[in-house]
Amino acid sequence: MPTPILLRDKMREIDLRLVDLAQFLELSRPTVYKFIDYYETGQRDRLEPKILRLFDFISQAPSKASVMSYVIENIVKPKEQTPQDREHQIANLLKKENKVKIEFINRIAESQVFDPILDYLLQCEMILAQGKALEEQEIAILEPLIALYQALGLKLPFEGEHNGK
Repeated sequence: MPTPILLRDKMREIDLRLVDLAQFLELSRPTVYKFIDYYETGQRDRLEPKILRLFDFISQAPSKASVMSYVIENIVKPKEQTPQDREHQIANLLKKENKVKIEFINRIAESQVFDPILDYLLQCEMILAQGKALEEQEIAILEPLIALYQALGLKLPFEGEHNGK
């Protein structure tokens, strides 16, 4: 198995100087060195997402010019996103266009109102997505969601009844 190329080696290969990268990122050279060290030693969770995405891009970049374009477009001067741009991006992620879902996702991105229940909703979705008869424990987890659906006059779709024990 070939040894993976290090980020520093890739930067040398495409003639991307660390001092230039630090200047574009508006960071000190020691900070950029530290970030590169985190990246190369597998401590990527210590990096900001935008820096991690940049380093991932650099590791695959064909040239210094492509890296500079990436930095300018995504880090130095991020393009102002209009509400229509965001709605278009969300619509592209959906299997089927649904204006209510687009609006909901947009609001979730801007608000923290639903943050406390997001883990619960994801857990419910994973239970429902199994496509099998539900265990008593799973139904107990779903009870608040089932009650919400009933209060709205809806029926929560799930496969079969629970497996009795």
